Amino acid sequence: MRRLILLGWPLLLGLLPALLAISPPAAQAATPGVLITEVMAANTSTVSDDQGGYSDWLELHNPTDSPISLAGYTLTDDPATPDKWRLPVTTLAPEAFLVVWASGDNRVTSAGWHTNFRLNVGGEYVGLFGPDGQVVDAVTFEKQETDVSLGRLGTVSDRWVAFPIPTPWTANTTRPQAAADALPVLLRPGSGRFVAPVTVRLETPVGRATVYYTLDGADPTLGGQAYTAPLEIAETTVLRAVALRDGAPVSAVTTATYLVGEGTGLPVVSLVTEPAHLWDVTTGIYVNAEARGRAWERPVTVEWLSPKGELGFSVGAGLRIHGNISRRTSKQSFRLYFRGEYGPRELAYPLFGTAPGQRYGRLVLRAGANDSWSCHEGPSCSFGEVVYVRDQVVRELHGAMGQVAARGRWVEVYLNGDYWGLYNLTERINESFLATHFDHDYWDLLRNEEHITWDAFVDWITSADLSAAAQYEQAVQQLDIENFTSFIILELWAGDTDWGGGNWYVARRQYGTDARWRLFVWDAEMTFGLIYGIDATEDFSLSQVVINSGAHGPLIPILASLLASPQYQAYFTAQIERHLAGALATESVRSRLATLVAELRPAIAAEAARWLPDREPAVLVAQWEAAMQRIADSLEASERRLRQLSDLETFRQLLPQLSVSDTLVPAPIPPPLLPAPLPPGTRVALLVHHLDELSEGDAAVATRLARRGASVNVISTHDESALDPVLVPAAIIDPVVVASGYDLLLMSSSIRVLETAARYAQTATPLIFWEPLLLEAARVPLAPWGGTRPEQTDIRIVDPEHPITAGLPADQPFRAVRRPDTFSVAYPPSGPGVHVLAKHLTGDDAALMVAEVGAELANGQPAAARTVFWFGHHDTFHLSTGEAVRLFDRAVDWALGLPRDAGI
Repeated sequence: MRRLILLGWPLLLGLLPALLAISPPAAQAATPGVLITEVMAANTSTVSDDQGGYSDWLELHNPTDSPISLAGYTLTDDPATPDKWRLPVTTLAPEAFLVVWASGDNRVTSAGWHTNFRLNVGGEYVGLFGPDGQVVDAVTFEKQETDVSLGRLGTVSDRWVAFPIPTPWTANTTRPQAAADALPVLLRPGSGRFVAPVTVRLETPVGRATVYYTLDGADPTLGGQAYTAPLEIAETTVLRAVALRDGAPVSAVTTATYLVGEGTGLPVVSLVTEPAHLWDVTTGIYVNAEARGRAWERPVTVEWLSPKGELGFSVGAGLRIHGNISRRTSKQSFRLYFRGEYGPRELAYPLFGTAPGQRYGRLVLRAGANDSWSCHEGPSCSFGEVVYVRDQVVRELHGAMGQVAARGRWVEVYLNGDYWGLYNLTERINESFLATHFDHDYWDLLRNEEHITWDAFVDWITSADLSAAAQYEQAVQQLDIENFTSFIILELWAGDTDWGGGNWYVARRQYGTDARWRLFVWDAEMTFGLIYGIDATEDFSLSQVVINSGAHGPLIPILASLLASPQYQAYFTAQIERHLAGALATESVRSRLATLVAELRPAIAAEAARWLPDREPAVLVAQWEAAMQRIADSLEASERRLRQLSDLETFRQLLPQLSVSDTLVPAPIPPPLLPAPLPPGTRVALLVHHLDELSEGDAAVATRLARRGASVNVISTHDESALDPVLVPAAIIDPVVVASGYDLLLMSSSIRVLETAARYAQTATPLIFWEPLLLEAARVPLAPWGGTRPEQTDIRIVDPEHPITAGLPADQPFRAVRRPDTFSVAYPPSGPGVHVLAKHLTGDDAALMVAEVGAELANGQPAAARTVFWFGHHDTFHLSTGEAVRLFDRAVDWALGLPRDAGI
C-alpha cells in the first residue's frame, strides 16, 4: 500500500503569463436546436466517404426529442457568405447525427452529401445558418492534428476538445486529449531514485485550470484526484498528472516514476499504463497473454532511470506480451513498439553503450522463461540450474565471433510502480534491426517459419552434390558461409538442445551483390546443460546435442551437405580452431561470465523474493552462484565436444541418425488425383486467429477444399468483421452460432486463445483440429493427453480398416511432410468411439486420431460431433506429401459422413 501525505501548501501557478494564454476554439453559444458537434479537417485514414476517399467532414446533431426540418439551412466556411452551401430538404430525427463531407465536390446523393467547400487543416470558421439567415451554431477551430477530430465534450457541451478516436455519426464519448502542442504539467522534482520520502509539487502550465493526478498508472483525465497541496511520496510510486479546465484537458499528461529506497545498481525500465490495459478480464493483455496481434497492443509510457537514478527518457510506446510457451507463466515478457501515434517514431537513446546505430523501432524485455525462476509453472524447470544469463551470453559470443547479434543488457522492470523483477532488454530482430546493422532497407526475414524462398534454398542445398566445385561455389553465393559456420560451431559448443527446428532467425537481402542467407541467435536458453538430464560439467557427446536438437531442423542437413565439399571441410576445421583460440577460448568466456555475474549479483535476491516468495532467497541465491560456477567449470567439456567435430569422419557417422533410413521407407505413393467433388452447397469454415496471420498452409487447405467445390469462408475468431454477414450478423460472436452455419469446421493452430478453441470443439458441427497440440492447449478433455514431439516428418498407419486409412499398408512408415518441420503429436486418447489411425515412426505418440459422435471423452463427456485430430500444423500443409494430402481428403469425407471415394 502506497503512503501519501498531503501537505498544507498552496497550489503553485508560477509560470509566465505568456504560457497561460492558450485559448479554446471559439464557439457559438449553444441553444436548443441543431448543433455542429464534431469537425475533422485532416482525415487521412479515419473514415472513408461514399466514394472511398478520405474527405474532411463535419457532424450535425439534433439534441432535442423532436424532429427538426433542415429545409432552408445552410453551411459555410465564410461568415460573410452564410448561404454558401444549402442543405438538402430533409428531417433530422430526435437524437440523430448526420455527417456532411466537406470535400468541395458540391454534390448530393442518397449515399452522401458533399459541400462546395473544404476545411482548412490550419484552422478556420464553420457555421450553420437557419432559414432566416441567422447563425444557428458555429465554431472556429485552430490547426488540427492528422486523424484527430475536434468535438464538443459530451456532445452538447460548449467545451470543444480533441478526440484521438473520432466519433462520426455517434455521441462524443471517447477520451479527449489536449492539443498536440499542449505543454505538460510540471512535476518538481521529476522521475528519479530517492533514498527517503520525497515531496512533489505539481504546477499547471495553463491559467484557470486544475491539476488532477493518479498514483496507480491510470490516466488522470478521467477519474483523477484534484491536486490541492504538495504530495509526500513515501514509497515507490508512479505519478500521472494533467491540467483540466471545464473538465477538458488543456495540458499533456505527465508521467513520473519515484523509486524510494529501492535499487540494485541496474538501470530501471518503468512501464506505466492504465491498469485495465493489463488486468481487465476481457481486454487486459497480461491476463489474456495468449492473445496476439495489433489488437492486443496497449499504449504505455516507458521511462528509463540510469543506475544512478537519473531520468534518461520518458516516451510513449505500444506494449504487447512477447513469447510463445512462456506466455503460460506468471512472469510475462514484453515487446515495445515505438510508433508516431504514441510518441516518437523511433527511440533514439544509447541503450547499449556508445556504439552507433542506437535507434530502435521495437525492443523486447525478455523474462527468461526456462532460464528463470518464473519457470516454476513449467514441467521442465530446474531451480538448481537457473542462471538467467544463457541467452545473453550466447548472443554476446556470436557477436564476439564477428557476427551481427541482438544487443542486450540487464534491467529491472517496474509495472505501474510494482517491482516486476529482472529482465533482459534486447533488440528485436526485424527489418529495422537489419537495416540498422547492415545499412540495407529491404530484407527477406523469417524466424523458424515456412518461407518460400528459404524453403527453396533448403531443398536445393540439401539435395545438391557439393563435392563438385561448381555446386559448392553456387552454395557460397547463396549462404554466408562464415556466418553459418560460426552459428553451427557456437550452438554445438554451447550444447544447445533446442535450436534445430527453431529459436533462430534467418534473413537475406532482397537484392544486391550480397543477397546471402544469414543466421541470428535468438532464445538460446537450453544451453550449458539445461534440461534433458545433461550435466553441463560432463563430456556429454556430440551425438546427444545433434540428435536432441540439430536433427529436427534444416541446419544440420545443410552442414552435412556442405561437408561433402573438400574445400568446406578444410574451412570448417580451421574455423573451429580459430574460434576456440578466440571468442570461445575458455578463459575468455569465463571472464565474460564473471562480468555478468558481478552485474546481476545485487539483483538476484530481489528477483528470488519477487517470483518465489515462499522460498528462502538466500538458498536460491546460493543455488544461482553454484549453477554459474558449474557453467564456468563446463567450458573445458564444451571445448572437447567441439573438437570432436574436427574428426570429420566421426561426425559424418552421426549423419545417418538425422533422418529415417532409406531402407525403412517404402517407395512413395504417387500424389493422389483430386477426389470426387463435395456435395453441392457444402460450406466450410476455416477458423484462424487473425486474417493478417493467414499462413501458406492455411491458404493451401482453403484452396484444396475450394477445388473440390466447397464454399470456404476464412473466419478470424478475433475479428467480428470477418464473419459471414449473411450467416452470422457482425454482433454475434458465439462459436455455437458461427458453427451452425457450416457443414465442417477446420481450426488452424494459429488460434491460441484457449477458451475460444475449447468452445468451438464442443459445437455440433464436424471439426478437424489442425494439430493435436491445440487440443492440449484448449483443454479439450481427451485422456490421457499431453506432450509433443516436434519436428517429425514420418508416420505409420496402425488401423488400415478405418475409412480414412483403409487400404494403406499398416506398420510401414511414410513421409508426411517434405522436409523436417513442426509435426505436433499427443499421446493416444482413450474411451469408446475414439480411434488412433496413425502413429509416429518412433514411439507410441499418436499422429492421427478420430472421435465418433458420442465418443467418450474425459469425465464421460460425449463428443458433440465427428472430430479428426490432425497431425499437421497450420504452416505446413503446403509442404505435405501426396500421402498426407490423401489422408486429409479422406478425413474431410469421413467428418462429413460421405462414403469413401474409391478414387482417393
